[in-house]
Amino acid sequence: MNRGELSWIQFQKLDRIAKLSLNEQVREYSYYLDSVSNNIIHQNKGDGPFLLQESDFFILQENGNRIRL
Repeated sequence: MNRGELSWIQFQKLDRIAKLSLNEQVREYSYYLDSVSNNIIHQNKGDGPFLLQESDFFILQENGNRIRL
């Protein structure tokens, strides 16, 4: 689990979620995880579509970001 990502138990305790039925909670958690996943993918993208090189256990991107292998 990434830092800042809520576990299922933490998510269920949110005020607006706790009031929902279990089916609605599951659906909302699925939406939440999709959003978190999309944010992670967006953060891992560099400015360009090309990866520069591998270095040890990382792929180095054009903008200096590293992707762990």
